[in-house]
Amino acid sequence: MPDLGPGELLVEVEAATVCGTDVHLWRGEVTTGRPLELPAILGHEGCGRVVACGAPVVVGDGGGAGGPAAVGDRIVWTHAPCGRCRACAVWRRPAACPQRLTYGRWPLRTPPHLTGTFARHCVVVAGAGRVRVPPAVPAPVAAAASCAVRTAAHAIERACRPGPVGSAAGVPGSVAGAPGSAVGSAEAAAGLAGRSVLVQGAGPLGLAVAAWARHLAAERVVAVDARPERRALASRFGATTAVPPGAAAEAVGAGGADVAFECSGAAAAPAEGVRALRPGARYVLVGQVGGSGAVPAAEVVRRQLTVDGILSAEPRHYASALAFVAATLSTYPWHALVADRFPLARATEALTAAATGAALKPVVAPDP
Repeated sequence: MPDLGPGELLVEVEAATVCGTDVHLWRGEVTTGRPLELPAILGHEGCGRVVACGAPVVVGDGGGAGGPAAVGDRIVWTHAPCGRCRACAVWRRPAACPQRLTYGRWPLRTPPHLTGTFARHCVVVAGAGRVRVPPAVPAPVAAAASCAVRTAAHAIERACRPGPVGSAAGVPGSVAGAPGSAVGSAEAAAGLAGRSVLVQGAGPLGLAVAAWARHLAAERVVAVDARPERRALASRFGATTAVPPGAAAEAVGAGGADVAFECSGAAAAPAEGVRALRPGARYVLVGQVGGSGAVPAAEVVRRQLTVDGILSAEPRHYASALAFVAATLSTYPWHALVADRFPLARATEALTAAATGAALKPVVAPDP
């Protein structure tokens, strides 16, 4: 095991989950950001228990409180921005930090070496945020929440800030106002309450967005997905209507949607999403990380739309995501996201299952 530096933690991984980014890295399809240098340990979604501490470290929890890290703490952790560049210090956008340590993408030769979650242990570096997992949240669900649900938290927060949808929300902090609140402040709820929401893509990210939108009292939540089984699952995650691609505009009605979230990554999705929005609406792009989808600029101008791009999330979004999941375990079937489990020795099968769509969010767990 590596020697721990000041502020570092060694975590025994209880469960990791497969993200679409892992699949793209595995296939050699990622052309942006830091090139993947082999050998490397894939995986950035994980939940684990602290087994060693390099020095006293502060971790947060769902209520926003913190205390010294202790052996036995069950946590999720964030990527590690540098804290010094313009993105971090001036723009306050640490997810855009060009120097951040991104788990699952650093070569094995680079200290602290264990920086992927498809392993028995992972080192949480000093600059990474750490959030305690509520006791009721199972490890695979917490691992999934550390990516899909926290990114959904970021997207929902952006949609609820002041802007065309007429919200008074968007105060700094989590989706819920105070970090970690699962229900949402009156201001945040006002951003979507009574609104018509379009969610393109019913994978883990889209399902989390649909659940959160419905939880914040959206009147109509229309989910779009090509797979019938995912449309059926979207209905269990708060969607009031679920339709195949091409049917979004009809499903949202003649008035158009107030807010749309693009979570599919499909090349044709932005054009359909824009045309399903009402004038003055907001379009939140979350899934278009591959650069294949084109946003019709003339339609954006003609409809006077606001377009937002969402990349990853910040520590407060992790806390909000875990709190939201903990509060809605009996409302939404979070376990359905992580129904397929693979031992660590079969991680390649887990990646294949994610790549083919045979599993929503495959779980990679250390061998017994």
